[in-house]
Amino acid sequence: MTVHIKKPNFKCSECEAIFIPYKEGIKCPKCNKEVKEDISEYLDFIDEITGSMKIHKIHYGQYSPDAWYVGSMSDHIQSLVFQTFDSMEHDLKNGKEKEYLSNFINKIKWKSEKSDHRYLKNYVKEIAFEVLDIYKREKIKSIHPSIRDRIRMLLRQCLP
Repeated sequence: MTVHIKKPNFKCSECEAIFIPYKEGIKCPKCNKEVKEDISEYLDFIDEITGSMKIHKIHYGQYSPDAWYVGSMSDHIQSLVFQTFDSMEHDLKNGKEKEYLSNFINKIKWKSEKSDHRYLKNYVKEIAFEVLDIYKREKIKSIHPSIRDRIRMLLRQCLP
């Protein structure tokens, strides 16, 4: 079961960049114009990403589900955060999570022939850092599960 966050795409009134205004006082990641519209429906976005990651981790043993459809900016951001945390969990050995997340996100290809999403790089980093802060605050084990926890997760997937 994949958990998609159902948030409509938000478009900047100045430059028309699409993003999710997940906190009060947020500025457009492209033109830096402060968002003045009512964004109350977006303010739980970080908590929802964290919740979807928990569910995916239980069901799939990783944050990225086996199949993921990107149909909105919410889906796109979720996918990037999932991939970043999966990679961090697999590769990180020295406990420098924020540095790892930043380096991983920097390596993502943000520009293609069809689109230029470079404006999202620092924005996605901020979201990943917010998610990481929640995980650390809640002391969620699944960022660095022990071998015992990994075996338990595998058994839960195999047993009815």
